[in-house]
Amino acid sequence: MVSSPKVCVLVLNWNGWQDTIECLRSLLESDYPNMEIVVLDNGSTDDSIERIKNWFEETFSIACVICDRKALKGIDFRNHDLMIVDIGENLGYAGGNNVGIEYALSRDDVKYIWILNNDTVVAGDALSLMIKLAESGDKIGLVGAKVLFYDSPDVIQCLGGTDYIRWNGFGKPIARGEKEEKFTDSFEIKGYVYGACLLLKKEVLENIGMFDEAYFLQTEETDLCFRAKQCGWKQVCCSRAKIWHKEGKATGKEDEGSLRYYVIGRYYNRRNYIYFLKKHLRNYLKHGIINLLLSSLKVFKHAMICPSHFQDTLIEFFFSIWGLFDGLRGNMGKTLDPAEFDNKNGGEGKTKKMEDLWEAIEEFREQFNRLVSAQKVAIFGASSGGKKALAFLKKLRKKVVCFFDNDPSKWGKRVGGIEVLSPSSIEGIAPDLIVVASSTGEGEIVTQLTEGGYEDKVMIIGFLELILWSKELFELFREIYDYVRELNAQA
Repeated sequence: MVSSPKVCVLVLNWNGWQDTIECLRSLLESDYPNMEIVVLDNGSTDDSIERIKNWFEETFSIACVICDRKALKGIDFRNHDLMIVDIGENLGYAGGNNVGIEYALSRDDVKYIWILNNDTVVAGDALSLMIKLAESGDKIGLVGAKVLFYDSPDVIQCLGGTDYIRWNGFGKPIARGEKEEKFTDSFEIKGYVYGACLLLKKEVLENIGMFDEAYFLQTEETDLCFRAKQCGWKQVCCSRAKIWHKEGKATGKEDEGSLRYYVIGRYYNRRNYIYFLKKHLRNYLKHGIINLLLSSLKVFKHAMICPSHFQDTLIEFFFSIWGLFDGLRGNMGKTLDPAEFDNKNGGEGKTKKMEDLWEAIEEFREQFNRLVSAQKVAIFGASSGGKKALAFLKKLRKKVVCFFDNDPSKWGKRVGGIEVLSPSSIEGIAPDLIVVASSTGEGEIVTQLTEGGYEDKVMIIGFLELILWSKELFELFREIYDYVRELNAQA
């Protein structure tokens, strides 16, 4: 047995050269004598490659190797301490790391692959301790470390990984929030090893394959660890090995409430959860779908009753349902690019599509607030559309004081027990809100009311339909319902 087997360290960078340099500095101060470091640049737009290269060469007076992914296999890296791979595009956590894994697997002298987040700082003896533990058993294939909060260096963020993987979730970070000195013993991890610090025997990846790139972001390490456990490999935590992690840099948590946060934390999380169940725990898929639907509906309900948080909660609901539906459809890979939602990297932040969505939600919120505050509601249109509006408003517990209609033959009649009046009566009734519900000539009626000075009181019936449930969203849930019924039939 080689006392210090060769380790290939993979550090994935995307627009984070400052963090990557701090990570590299700690790695280069490691006491482990036999490792090589590969920085995988995932299509950064902030000059990361040049900045990292210049820092390394100026600090150590050693040239680092830079290559693109196509030339990677032909590079002789044995006499260098650092290599930067220009991937050229954002392949996500799975795809980016797979570029480095493929390279490491092609090397006969490499026995271990250490996947490390770029926003981490490692203790000098961390790798030595992890390798010692990994070498202590033939079936120990994956090793995690004591991951501490960067800003609270004696508090545990995650002790190795999570406590379980089940259909209703992938467990909680072990010992999160505890003081680090309480934990020094190694133990087997029952859930998955935390992807910010994951040491793998090369043999494991030769056995089970690399990361599943269908995930793109989130859940990929859960999938890999689950496959490894299914093949009999053990996962252990080296509690004496310490690293410090700036949680949220890669996943958008530091920008909670931003569009990027919802894309990564809601869309990809929900989509990949469904994909994982379909792939590994299919018997529990219907339970997972119902679980996500219920949690999403709670978010939607919160949006309806809390106008002050309306925009954020509705966007959270939107991305959650979008992710759930794409997971069922099998729409995987990089379906949404986090760069398009990032105000810090790449400029504009939001795509035009999302700007349109945001404006629509703003309009929705304004209309919703008007509906909530209205005390006297009238309906313009005493035909089938008016009856529909009346039913909607009753469900929303709104009192309708009268109908208006341009047809004189309807004046004085009653619809649902409510009188139909001439439009000339509007001023005397003075409603807070006029719902336009005519099946014909809706545009003309809106113009008529606007010219009469009632622009701020007009609401079209379509908005009420959206409040209770839009047709498109209803069809979405109907499709999910049919999907669950089909699963039941197959059971």
